[in-house]
Amino acid sequence: MTMQGLSVLRDSLRIARQARSLAAAPPSPIPGREVARNYTRLKLKQSMHTRMGRSVSSPEQVMGYQVHYADFDTLVCLFEELYVDEDYFARLDVQGRPPVIVDCGSNIGMSILYFKTLYPNAVIVGFEPFREAYDLLRANVEANGLRDVTVHCKAVGANDAGVDLFFDPDKTGSLRMSTVPERIAGGVRPVESVALSTYLPERVDLLKMDIEGAEHDVVEELEQSGALARIGAMAIEYHHHIRPDEDRLSDMLGILERAGFGYQLWGKLPRGRRNRDFQDLHIFAYRKTAAPK
Repeated sequence: MTMQGLSVLRDSLRIARQARSLAAAPPSPIPGREVARNYTRLKLKQSMHTRMGRSVSSPEQVMGYQVHYADFDTLVCLFEELYVDEDYFARLDVQGRPPVIVDCGSNIGMSILYFKTLYPNAVIVGFEPFREAYDLLRANVEANGLRDVTVHCKAVGANDAGVDLFFDPDKTGSLRMSTVPERIAGGVRPVESVALSTYLPERVDLLKMDIEGAEHDVVEELEQSGALARIGAMAIEYHHHIRPDEDRLSDMLGILERAGFGYQLWGKLPRGRRNRDFQDLHIFAYRKTAAPK
């Protein structure tokens, strides 16, 4: 057997172990066997593509949806983040009414598809400032006939003055585009921006944010405008040390505490990485008292 073949075999065994674990997971709104089946197919295809140069082409069937994408590895990463790790899972107490979800940093729309898997009747507003990703987002909303979904090709921030968006021009499917220049070097383009409070519905059951370092500006603006009072829960990917010498986590948590939110935190830091290193953290903020009605 060739070295490539051995690598694919090792990948297959590792994928099979993870798939068994997913299939045996405790009951969830999304059946573990369905997640395991999609995980196995995507990871095997990724292994064959990486190890043996097998081609992959868009669109791809994922959890019953037709998904258009720019980069297959990024698609698999999004699937794992959403359906395997469940980074944005939330049990929403909506008492039978359609939940209202605002998705900041929609990228190609995998997060919106995930929320529609959890809550098929959800009303969703999405924001994605990178035109190439936004075009795929629109294609995925239309290809899957999603109802009650509105998407905007805009960045969310402190105001509507516009902002520079930094990205990798050699990998337009990357998830690392940011309005913070320290996040990624390479290309830059001006994009429209909005103060989120001006687009926020009167009631929001879940605000999801994965906006690569702009989360402070958004949450501060929501506090200053009084719009935090309209939000029931938040799922935030927090980019700690996106600027290596900047420590503002306590500021973020202080805003949440003043607004009456409790929160859970989780994250990983690879071995050998400590002082000033970048770290993704997840903040799930929930109302200690009744959510907005």
